[in-house]
Parts: sequence; C-alpha cells; structure tokens
Amino acid sequence: MRKIDKKVEYLHSFEGDLIRVKNAIGFCHSTVHRGYITKKLLKEHDCLKKECMSFEKVECGLWAEMEKKEAEKAKEKLVIEKKREKREKARARFEDIREMGKEFGVFVTSIKDKTLYKNFKRKTNILHITYIAYERMDLKEMLAPKIFEKYGRGVYFKCVPTKHEIKKQLLG
Repeated sequence: MRKIDKKVEYLHSFEGDLIRVKNAIGFCHSTVHRGYITKKLLKEHDCLKKECMSFEKVECGLWAEMEKKEAEKAKEKLVIEKKREKREKARARFEDIREMGKEFGVFVTSIKDKTLYKNFKRKTNILHITYIAYERMDLKEMLAPKIFEKYGRGVYFKCVPTKHEIKKQLLG
C-alpha cells in the first residue's frame, strides 16, 4: 500500500486534475495515465474487476471498510446456508416420521423441537409430535422406540381429536 503525505492538500489524478488527499484511494502506475485515483475513477475504469497490475491501493479507510463488508457478506452466506440445511434436515425428518406414522394408521401433522429443563439444570431435547388418528392409541410403545433409535431423541406425542370425536364429546 502506498502512503500519502498528509501535509499535501491536493494530488494529481491520472486525468490531469487535482484531487483532494482525502479522496485518493489508489495510484495507477500505467505509463498511459499515471496518477492518483478517486472512487469515481476506480469505478469508471473497473481497475479491481480487471485486476489491473498497474493499480496500487493507497492507505485509507475505504479498503478496511470493504474488507469488513466482504467478511460480513461471507458470514451472512454461511448463516443462510446453515439455516437452509437445517430446514432441509427438518423436512426430511418430518417426511420420514410421517411415513412411520402411516404404518400405524396415524397422520402426523407437525413436529417441533423442544427443550425441556429439569430442576433448571439438565436440559433434554425432544421431538413434540402432533398427530391425528381415528382411534386413540398410545404411540409411545409402538413408534417412540423407532424414532429414538433413528434420531437419538426422546419423543412426546399429542393426539389431535378428529371432527367425529369432537362431535361425540359435544353431543354425548
């Protein structure tokens, strides 16, 4: 990186104009147009995109700012990618458990990850599964062992009553 003498107020740009020291972000060593470059000239000539060998950065806050922005973008991309992977895994797990439920005549409607705390010390991650069944059945003995074996997590089941059961309760 090229250092600029801060005592000087103006520098020569490669277009022959005078530019303020605070606006200089680079220097062009090309024999065709030698001089300091501003942000505007840098964009016009696409020095960075062309990876111009004649271009040299000047010590200023712009380059640190750009590196910081690039790092933030990369970090955001990683976060988005992790979220996408997590959604895909959750969707695959949901479809898998839904298929397991079909074996027992049960329609799985939702699966949620829950964290349970016991005595505010130990936390346990479980799967909270909501399902619809025409007959009430206890899936803890039938389906929970398969899910625990495959996903290594405890399971809590909640049966949602069907319309038929709701009418029976209201009329009965």
